[in-house]
Order: sequence, then C-alpha cells, then structure tokens
Amino acid sequence: MSLLQARNVDILVVEDSYTQALKLEQLFEEEGLSVACADGASRALLWLENYRPALIISDVVMPDMDGFELCRQIKGHVETRHVPVVLLTRLSEPEDIVRGLECGADHFVTKPFDCSLLVSQVHNILLNQKIRSQQRNDDGVEIYFAGKKHVINSERSQILDLLLSTYEGALQQKRELERMNEQLNEALDTIKKRNAEIAELAVRDSLTGSFNRGYFNETFPGAIRRAQRYQQSLSLIMCDIDHFKLINDHYGHQTGDRVIKSVAQGLAQSLRQGVDWLARYGGEEFVIVLPETNLEGALVVAERMRRSIADQEIACDPQSIRLTASFGVAGCDPEHASMLTGNGMIAAADRCLYQAKKEGRNCCCSKNLK
Repeated sequence: MSLLQARNVDILVVEDSYTQALKLEQLFEEEGLSVACADGASRALLWLENYRPALIISDVVMPDMDGFELCRQIKGHVETRHVPVVLLTRLSEPEDIVRGLECGADHFVTKPFDCSLLVSQVHNILLNQKIRSQQRNDDGVEIYFAGKKHVINSERSQILDLLLSTYEGALQQKRELERMNEQLNEALDTIKKRNAEIAELAVRDSLTGSFNRGYFNETFPGAIRRAQRYQQSLSLIMCDIDHFKLINDHYGHQTGDRVIKSVAQGLAQSLRQGVDWLARYGGEEFVIVLPETNLEGALVVAERMRRSIADQEIACDPQSIRLTASFGVAGCDPEHASMLTGNGMIAAADRCLYQAKKEGRNCCCSKNLK
C-alpha cells in the first residue's frame, strides 16, 4: 500500500529498495497484516506526523538518512516514541548493537533474514506491546563498549528486546553457518570419493579391471624393497595367452576382448586377497606378483592358473573357444632377496615365459634367482 493511500496500518516498512519493500509487503499481507511502504526515512517521518502504525520496520542503510537516525527521531518524538522499531541490519560491527540501544531500537533482524523467523518476531513484538505495562523509564545509563562511552536512554523492555533479538540473530547465523558447514563437509566428502574413484581408474585397466602396466611399474619396486627389508620370499609370474593373434584374426577383436577379460577373471580367482595382485602387462600378457611366496609355491599357483584357463570354454557362435596360456615364473628365497632388482626379476620371468613357448606352450617354466 502506498503512503498516499495508507491511514491506519499495522506495519510501516521503510526501505529504499523497491524489490525488498515489495517482498516485505507481500510477506506480512499474507499474514493478514496491513502494510504501508516508504522509500526513504524523510518520507516516513512526514507520514508519521499524521499517522501511527503498530510497528515500523526499517532498513539501516538508506541514502537520505540511515535507520539509526530515523529510529532516533521516532523515539525522540512524544507521539511516536512508543511505536516499536525493528531495524534490518547485517550487524557487521559490534558498535551496531550499541547504536541500536542509543537510538532506542526495539529489535534487530539480521540480513539476509529468514521469512518465517521475521514473521514470528513481528507477531511477538505486537503481542508484547499489548501485554506490557505502560510504565516508562526515561533514566539514561552510561556504558563503555568497543572503547567508547555511550549514553543509553532506552527503557528496560526495549533493551531486553534488542538484546534478545541480537542473540536470536546470532543463533540464526550460527544455524546457517552450521548448515553451510554441513553442506561443505558433504561436498568435500563427495570430492574425496570422486578423487578416489579417479585415482582408482588411473591405475586400472579399462578392459579387465585389473591393475595396468603403469601401476605395475610404480608398485613392483616397492614389493622388491619390502622383500629385502624383511628378508622375505618374492615371486613373479608372467602369463601369455597362446595363439591370441589367431583368435583375433579368426573371431574378431570383440571376441579377443572377451577372451582377455575371461583370462583375467580366471587368474584373479587364484590370488590371495589383499596379498597377491595381478596386472595387465600389455596386449594378451599379464603379470602376477606373489609376496612372501618362494618359487615352489609360485609354481603351484601358476600351474593352478594354467589348468583353470585350459578348462575354460568361451561361447562364440556357432562354436566355443578353448584356450591355453604359457607361464614364466621367477622366484627368490629370503636369503637371496638382497640381490633382487625389479628389472632382473622381470627379465628372468620373461625368459622363462619364452622357454615355455618354445617347449610347446600350455606349460610353466621357472627359475630360482640367487
């Protein structure tokens, strides 16, 4: 409602922002309260010469006169001094609280405000106006705050209201900060999960899901160092699918991919979970790292893997494919661990793999490193 139309209203809103004034007007009219809006302090004072609202809500930052000065003039006039004044402020400085007390403000509402909370505060203020005693105390009180002397002329109920509203605003900000902190923590958790997923993808082979060549190159030297530090056995198996090029050429690359995935799954089933690990070394070739395993134990694992692959049948219309694989195994006992090198162990396993191919494929050849 414009000031020209306003006579007896519940709330006078003093706000130079049209959008903010309209928001407040709609908010309180939905609550059944009549509202008049003034676009500045000077127009509000002019209107107050003839009319009395039940409550005044004013922004603090305005071009012609700030909300503190407007409140001071309202409280300094005998006809309007008892009209409650609510100041909309960001409370960015501690002096704002004292300035509110000095000018006689009844309530602070922290911006940006919560609509439901503001409506509740306004209803409380209007109710308190009806039930409070009409006795007024005009004695001033001197206080020192933020390094300055201030004279407070507000009555005790106004001081109480202002302090309670300040506390309520602080609680609102605290709740908002807690909500934002919770959202931030959730976002950080999501980022951590995504980063972990990305890091995991970076070390995994996209076709088989096993570790890739890069992971093997980075991690295998660490396995060598642990075997040397703790004087433990260590073995390395290299596996190559026999006649894989013929499978690709005859059945196509999609079938070749199915074969590689099937072999990787079969190899993984023979591993000790959390101890042994498998990596795709390249093409149809895999490496298996067996910590705390000597050559004899590694040969048992390699032979089990060989039989598992030989027993597989991969369906491929109109017939199924039978596979075999060759294995090269290099192992080292604890007493010789200090002489190990990554390149040396890989070269030894590779030579054994070549020997297995040379002996007719579908077999295991090995070497004990000393």
